[in-house]
Amino acid sequence: MNGSNVEMDFEGMRTFFQDEIRKAVVTEDKLINESFKSSFDGIQIKGTQKEADKRAAYDQALRDVFLGDFHNFSNSKFKSLLELSIDSASKQLCSPTQPIILLTDAFDMLPLGKCEETFMLVEEKVTVWKKDFFSIGSKNTLLRLCNDLLRRLSRSQNTVFCGRILLFLAKFFPFSERSGLNVVSEFNLDNMTVYGVKDDDLTMNDSNGEKEKNGEAAMEVEDMYGKLCSYLFSIF
Repeated sequence: MNGSNVEMDFEGMRTFFQDEIRKAVVTEDKLINESFKSSFDGIQIKGTQKEADKRAAYDQALRDVFLGDFHNFSNSKFKSLLELSIDSASKQLCSPTQPIILLTDAFDMLPLGKCEETFMLVEEKVTVWKKDFFSIGSKNTLLRLCNDLLRRLSRSQNTVFCGRILLFLAKFFPFSERSGLNVVSEFNLDNMTVYGVKDDDLTMNDSNGEKEKNGEAAMEVEDMYGKLCSYLFSIF
């Protein structure tokens, strides 16, 4: 179906975009070709709908394709869909936040084992997310996504995955990011750090301690002897 110069309502555009997106995912075509771009531009908005409704229909179509094929989820297909959404957003066919929304949908529904595999797609695209075009509207969503994952994970059993998430956040957010600063200057004063000592230092400390104890014992004996002598002299 060619969408050029065809008048469509929201549902018509949504169905048309779903078909085109599925074709692109099946063929692993990660970039929007010119024919689809011209079809998108040529769609006539029906009735009182606005031009923004065209992007809204495309946004919904991306989510529909993802949710419709979720029972057969695979990282390769999802990667194609994600990269297609990134290219679509770059060409202003959909919202800049749409790729992150797809990621959020995926991590909300996938088990932790699959989440760990799929998170690789987030790490690979860190340079994409840092671009102003994507980061301005998506950084809070990405932060929420990572925090939600950390809440689901066990710090003792999923140590590696937790570390990957924290490393990603460190790469994605600048040092001046407010969410990573101690703005109110709160410090944990109850935190006590005990430093270990080397065996040689421990042996030396033990020997010094014994010498001090022996010296104190000798002083006590001398003191007692002096008191005894003073007492005897006072008698005689």
